[in-house]
Amino acid sequence: KVDSPQALRMFLENGGQDFLARHAQADTHAILQGIEGGQQPVWEVTLLDKQSKDTFGLQLDAATGQVKR
Repeated sequence: KVDSPQALRMFLENGGQDFLARHAQADTHAILQGIEGGQQPVWEVTLLDKQSKDTFGLQLDAATGQVKR
């Protein structure tokens, strides 16, 4: 299973680091969804630059770590 530090590392390795290089003041939001109701758990990680309104987001399967764009 993918915990929050692993999810953030995978997010950074799949485009998040490039976004942060251009938007150093961006806020990071990470949510684990789908735990209740028998749904497949998914990490949703998003970066938001409040000044430019640019965003970057990614979903990761919390069981396998597979990237879901």
